[in-house]
Amino acid sequence: MRPATAFVLMAAFLGLVVVKSSSLALDPTHAQPDHGAHHSMPAPDFDIADRTGRTLARSVQRIELRMSPRAMWQAHTPAAMAGKIAATLGEEVGAQELLSQMLPDAVGGWISVVDPAFDLDREQALRVLAWMEELGLEEGMRLVPRPDTVPRREDLRWRIEWRPSLVMSQVMREAHSVGGRIPGPRRWSQKLADGLARSLRGAAEPKRQVGDVWAAHERQRAGVWRALMPCADRVVVEAIPPQRVGALSALLDDEHVAEHQMSLGFHHERVYPVRQADANAPRRPFRVVGSWRYIDRETAARRALSACCGEDDGCLSTEHLARHRRATRELLDRKHPLSGLEGLCAGVLATPDWSFVAGRSATYDFERHWPVHSRPRRYYREERGEGETPRVVTTLDAALQGTLRGLLADIVDEHRPALAMGIAVDVASGDVLALDAASPYTISEFLPTWHAFTPGSTFKAIVMATALDRGLVDPGEQLDTHDGHYRIPGSTRVIHEAEGPPGGLQAARDGLAYSINALLVQIGLRIEDTFFHDTLNRLGYGRTQGLGVGTESVGHVPALPWSRAYTHASIAFGHELSVTLCQHAAGLLTVVRGGTYLPLRLVSSVERGRESYLLDAPRPRRVLSEAACAEVRDMLACAAAYGTGRHISAREEDLGTPLELGVKTGTAQKVPGEVCLHLELERNEHNASLAREDPEWIPFSAISGRPSAHGGRPCYTSSIAMVGSVPGEEGEVFVLVVVEEPRGREKYGSRVAGPAAVKLLKEALGLTRTGQPVGLAQAGDVLDPYYGEVNVQDRPWAEEAGEGER
Repeated sequence: MRPATAFVLMAAFLGLVVVKSSSLALDPTHAQPDHGAHHSMPAPDFDIADRTGRTLARSVQRIELRMSPRAMWQAHTPAAMAGKIAATLGEEVGAQELLSQMLPDAVGGWISVVDPAFDLDREQALRVLAWMEELGLEEGMRLVPRPDTVPRREDLRWRIEWRPSLVMSQVMREAHSVGGRIPGPRRWSQKLADGLARSLRGAAEPKRQVGDVWAAHERQRAGVWRALMPCADRVVVEAIPPQRVGALSALLDDEHVAEHQMSLGFHHERVYPVRQADANAPRRPFRVVGSWRYIDRETAARRALSACCGEDDGCLSTEHLARHRRATRELLDRKHPLSGLEGLCAGVLATPDWSFVAGRSATYDFERHWPVHSRPRRYYREERGEGETPRVVTTLDAALQGTLRGLLADIVDEHRPALAMGIAVDVASGDVLALDAASPYTISEFLPTWHAFTPGSTFKAIVMATALDRGLVDPGEQLDTHDGHYRIPGSTRVIHEAEGPPGGLQAARDGLAYSINALLVQIGLRIEDTFFHDTLNRLGYGRTQGLGVGTESVGHVPALPWSRAYTHASIAFGHELSVTLCQHAAGLLTVVRGGTYLPLRLVSSVERGRESYLLDAPRPRRVLSEAACAEVRDMLACAAAYGTGRHISAREEDLGTPLELGVKTGTAQKVPGEVCLHLELERNEHNASLAREDPEWIPFSAISGRPSAHGGRPCYTSSIAMVGSVPGEEGEVFVLVVVEEPRGREKYGSRVAGPAAVKLLKEALGLTRTGQPVGLAQAGDVLDPYYGEVNVQDRPWAEEAGEGER
């Protein structure tokens, strides 16, 4: 070929190369692969604040080091990796401490193989011992007799124990070098698994593994390592400083650590800046705040199906099923807000109306570089911070919530009840200012929405308002008390009073002020049962409140028709029905508010940055007439002035407290045959960790009919409802405190629940701060609360069940 022709051909070839290169560069389908690593934090969830802006809960970024010990130690050396990671983290954690975290199954450095398939008989034990001696593993592996086997030597079963830090060490591998070549960690782990399996089986391995034989061999190795290293998932460092992330990520790259062996996890940790002042649980948030927990597989699958498919009919496709499986795994791997305000706020923000306030994830980008004949390295490239975190503002007052928590704890300490509950509510809006419960027993449910109790005489305010609304009684009407022995006409049932109430004729208004059973039964029986039942339903009794902070009980309102002498008469003084704290508070608030029902509210607005969005306020619904409720308000004031709440108001008058007060006390004696709540909760606590088939399991029938835990004395529900305001100022606060089965010397609602209720009310109205009068110079000037003589009018005869009611 002539030189000129050769040059022409070469030029043509180079031209084609240039054209092809240009087309590849411009064609996005042939772009160079992106070697960047992209880490994305989960999107910020939400913060929760009280009505004053104080943070109750928030999420903080957390980077953790997670690993699978089983996968990791088949390919890496424990002590060496622990040392390198500890050096990378600096002073955050020591190498030995880190090594113990990386070997979670080890006790004192030794792991006991408890898999039943590895319980050795005598022949297997001898073969394993011979194999251990052959490899020189005596210092790092041993056989111990199973403690539950018979002492005869020929019947003994043996268990393997081993020290991974020694058996998997560099020194051990060096001792088994061949021709100067030291086996790597993976080859050494395979050798151990193969040798142990061969010793157990007592047969030689096939020289060549192909096809199904090879797959079976790999399954055998996997089974051996499942027994040797049971733990498959472990968080070894919970909080890695962000400045250490790049170096640690580079170390994992340098050591060829696979993602399934060890990885950095980017997520959020829930923290609670405001915590309850409780000596038994000083670091817990308020119970009403709730918690985040893992969900079960069924719930995760249901949520994943909703998120992946929605209304799509093509959810049976392979692509959709694979996406559903991935989404289910992701949901199972993280915690979710499931209870309390956490669950309520998550539910609010999950609605489409609030999608625009969702937070933006933080991201961290790294560049991977593969130099020729060198290990890959990762270099930090850029990061993007989180967006604004949505902030849900609640109606609670954190300071008042702390006060309530302390008051309930004091009740538990002093009166030893089964449980105590309390609530404070702004009357006009229905906003809950504080809500809590306390019990010496372990109870998983949120008691104010779950526990149903007999309301007793506090329910008489509802009865009186209903009768007045129906025009069936006049406040000044004179009614016969029958001197504490009222026989219901047409029946043999006699209504008794607990202790000597005013006798003879009494005005209807004083029947409520003095809480006289006979008068309220006569008034209650005038109300048609169908109208009465319907009114209770419209007041929220017998149905859930939809508060959203826990499992809700519907309580119990007897179905129609009512037996006049028994069911109807009992309901008239607060018996034969049960209510929850939140149900009863909403019902009584309807009367206090003037007859309009408002559901209780816990969330008021959502904020993002400087923007605030108000939630729709519930609409009031009239249930009772304003005039009827005004009359009942006057009767509650009479109860405070000269009735069953007299000693409370008298005490505040002596202290000079500027307080306008309305009170209704309750001390409901439980009927014979009703199971003592102490016994029931003790039983539940005992059975919590037992299966029903366990011989230690206590059936309910075992406590039914047993004497109470009060030394055979009757059980009581002691309660008090209170509404108060400061003269000349706007705003009223309603308080309800319920104490179940106190075991101290007191039983009356005014004595057991009254002191805590009035302290809570004064705190809510701003008359005190942390229990001290506002402006008081010396804490020592505060008088001891409520330990005077019993007022003669503070005898809740309306609350004890008489002989005729049994």
